[in-house]
Amino acid sequence: MGDVLLLIIVFVFLGFGFFIVSHIGSFLEENQKNMKNEQIEPACVMLTQDLDDEAIAEEVRKFRKKHKGARIILCSGSDENMQDKKG
Repeated sequence: MGDVLLLIIVFVFLGFGFFIVSHIGSFLEENQKNMKNEQIEPACVMLTQDLDDEAIAEEVRKFRKKHKGARIILCSGSDENMQDKKG
């Protein structure tokens, strides 16, 4: 009688373990799909002299909309100097 009860308990635990593992697997699979679909937005934008005032204003609006707490710093210098300061 004790062996039968032990066998039933083992099967119950195995079934419960299988249930948990399958749900964890589907959760991780869904999470991985979401991470692949996510687009990472740049944290900086370089505004060159080729852009007119309206294009610059539009880029600033888009950036501030995506990055709510953003501070905007405008600098003057060559592209090489800007890359040195950024990196």
